[in-house]
Amino acid sequence: MAVALLFLPTAASSAQEHAERTIDEIKTEAIHRAEVGQYPLIGLDPGDVREALNSVDTRDKDEWAGAFMGVADRYMNEGKALEKSDPAKANADYIRAWRLYSFGRWPIPASPGKQRSYEKALEAFRAHARFFDPPMEIVKIPFEGKEIIGYLRLPKNATGPVPLVLAVNGLDSRKEDLTESFSAILPFGVGYLAVDGPGTGQNPIKVSENADRMLSRVLDYIATRPEIDKNRVAMHGVSWGAYWATKMAIVERDRLKGASAQSPPVDTFFQKDFLMNSLIGNREYLFDQVPALMAIFDNVHTVDEMAEALPKMSLVKQGLLGKPMAPMLILAGVKDTQVPISDIYLLLNSGDVPKTGWVNPLGGHLGRQVGIWPDPRIFKEVIIPWLVHTLQPENAAEADKVLKTLTPAQAVSTDARPAPRKTPFYRVLWVQVLVAMVLAIVLGYVDPARAISMKPLGDAFIRMITMIITLIIFCTVVSGIAGMENLKKVGRVGGLALLYFEIVSTLALLIGLIIGNVVHPGSGFNVNVATLDAKSVADYAGQAKTQSVTEFLMHIIPTTVVDAFAKGDILEVVFIALLFGFALSAAGARAKPLVELIESLTHVVFRIVSILMIFAPIGAFGAMAYTVGKFGLASLGPLAKLVVTFWLTSMLFVVLVLGSIAWVARFNIFRFLAYIKEEILLVLA
Repeated sequence: MAVALLFLPTAASSAQEHAERTIDEIKTEAIHRAEVGQYPLIGLDPGDVREALNSVDTRDKDEWAGAFMGVADRYMNEGKALEKSDPAKANADYIRAWRLYSFGRWPIPASPGKQRSYEKALEAFRAHARFFDPPMEIVKIPFEGKEIIGYLRLPKNATGPVPLVLAVNGLDSRKEDLTESFSAILPFGVGYLAVDGPGTGQNPIKVSENADRMLSRVLDYIATRPEIDKNRVAMHGVSWGAYWATKMAIVERDRLKGASAQSPPVDTFFQKDFLMNSLIGNREYLFDQVPALMAIFDNVHTVDEMAEALPKMSLVKQGLLGKPMAPMLILAGVKDTQVPISDIYLLLNSGDVPKTGWVNPLGGHLGRQVGIWPDPRIFKEVIIPWLVHTLQPENAAEADKVLKTLTPAQAVSTDARPAPRKTPFYRVLWVQVLVAMVLAIVLGYVDPARAISMKPLGDAFIRMITMIITLIIFCTVVSGIAGMENLKKVGRVGGLALLYFEIVSTLALLIGLIIGNVVHPGSGFNVNVATLDAKSVADYAGQAKTQSVTEFLMHIIPTTVVDAFAKGDILEVVFIALLFGFALSAAGARAKPLVELIESLTHVVFRIVSILMIFAPIGAFGAMAYTVGKFGLASLGPLAKLVVTFWLTSMLFVVLVLGSIAWVARFNIFRFLAYIKEEILLVLA
């Protein structure tokens, strides 16, 4: 039954309100994101943002652009004045101006004012780039009568052809953002070329089914540069750029050593249902995601036209997914509402070579998690180490030199090594549990009296686990519901989940009753019924008495909040968690700090569980020693029969019931079981 809960519908986690933010909501959220360093306001000073937003009263695009240009112009002019006398201060002013201009045109330059802000952003960034060491080269690649503009930087003092990363931006970021970020890879002897993706920035073409031809042209250009090792080229993409990185890993696999992709859309993203239910009015995106999406396509001006154009981009529909491809690093967040996590799992299961997956269970788009996994940390600790590792020289000695330049944090994050060190068998928890049980059996046989005295060890472990259960339930239920913004959908999905639970639980009970009555697993125990304490089961017998519907419902409501946790009553705790979660969801942005606090508390609670599981072998030793010492070795036969019957019944339920559900949902139950084999072995032990 517990395993069945893993298959509850998860659509509610991505439910979104369809209404775009009002201008007041946008201003409040923008200031908050600037304060916590959250995209798209990473690097912007909250004071500058407040100053600009004081001049914004409507959602007029030119008014927005003018407000941010007004603040940015001051820094730009100061930078120009100080460039000779105080170059460091001038550079800092150019960076500040560039970020403000960029946010003035965000998400796209869809008006004359926003276009002007974008042009100023280019000017400010290139003024900042004049201070780069090694320098930045602006390359212009001829392409179909136009030109592709890119920013190229190569490592300083390179003695031969160097490896290179081709970086492509997302929907609303630009090659300038990637150029700034990828400066961190230069010390590792790797260069980079940043270009705008199709339909964005200065790219000469819009998005289409064959727009990847533009990126193939960039690879052609890279092959002509003698300073670049054409056999060691990788690609990196963000969001929409990750789509292109994934596609290029397939169509250009012979020319790419690898590709890293942050939240790549693959198939479900392009379907009409996802557009209508998740992208329109998406609150993870600050504002105007769908209008920005329309702008990267040719002749798409309405939602209906968007719904018609998107499915053509699916890598499944194009017949590419499943074909041979280059190695990939795929990054994502389970709570991403902009690209469905199902697309990530689909990609991980496709192709012909192993992939490296970095999936943040509490992360949103690109795997981001405010205060824990911000963009810069993901980039420096996960993406760069993987790219450096992937682009290592074939020569082992040279590869070792590259790896030694990684910082400890980066070395830990480089999880793409072909031969990771395995945990010694004696440190595997389920092995420790089995060894403890064998020792307990020996003690129970040799010294029954001492073995019986071990009972408190088992009891203590059980009490430690039960003490934390209510907190686990509270935190997971509250954080799950609080992240849902469309309460109507929450109710609908919740109703379906309850119906699912009732049906599947009934099937589980039926299977258990049939097996129990056929096998009689409890028969044969060496137990004198007269010695059993009837009081120990009195509470359960009392709870099993017939209850009316009214009594049952009243039992769900606790006397006090503290009382529910003190008694450890699961239903009462769930009731409180539901109320708390709905209240946090309804409170919206005002409750966001509390939601983040509960998510952090959830991390701590599960860390406590990890600590408690260290004592599992001791608990198993105490319980088994008591059983053998009290009832003798003869009790092991019937006990083994009970355990085997339990596992066979569980397997029957998982394969027949959950397997059927997984098949309907196009999910392979056996792959899932293989994925959690360590947990299965631990429970078995």
